[in-house]
Amino acid sequence: MARTIRPASAADAGAVRALVRDAYALYAPRMDREPAPMLADYEALIAQGAVSVFEAEGEIAGI
Repeated sequence: MARTIRPASAADAGAVRALVRDAYALYAPRMDREPAPMLADYEALIAQGAVSVFEAEGEIAGI
């Protein structure tokens, strides 16, 4: 099973946002707002080299 941690690329932005949304969506109603990670500009963070992804079998499985 191929597993890799690598810097995120611009093409990964959608998957990164989806993972963050899935991880934090439960908290938004409890907080009465979206948690800060849901509001982040992942395109900019990725361009700055601030995001890494965990890839398993060709799929992004974590950040």
